Amino acid sequence: MSRILVVDYGLSNIGIALGIGLLVEPYKIIPNTPNRKLESDALLQIAEIVEMEHIDVVVVGIPHRNGEEVGYSRIIRKFAGNLRGKIDANVKIEFVDETSTSKESVDVALDAGISQKRRKADHSIAAGLIIKRWWEENSVKTA
Repeated sequence: MSRILVVDYGLSNIGIALGIGLLVEPYKIIPNTPNRKLESDALLQIAEIVEMEHIDVVVVGIPHRNGEEVGYSRIIRKFAGNLRGKIDANVKIEFVDETSTSKESVDVALDAGISQKRRKADHSIAAGLIIKRWWEENSVKTA
């Protein structure tokens, strides 16, 4: 059974979720800024999680508009490329359309009674939705 780590990259925070089989759980929020030092720290934290949790696949959410990647997608792909250099070569990095997962995460948080302050900062719920989308896309490919 694959162990999946999802990265919901944001300029302020990076949401991390862990998926094992059909079980998905928000894992961690990592602070982020365009500052090289903080991004480097974020990459190291994610690499440590990949190793500690014995991750097989890292799934990175990529925003789209009208079916096409947006300019911000380049920043995320560059981040993923930098992550590639910090993790074991056997760990795959894959991308999935993350369109509307942030909005959906607010709906999930509202349904769960999560406070407004926490909802704004909680990229880990969006990361959980991204992994769900990845599982759905990949179950179709393997079915």
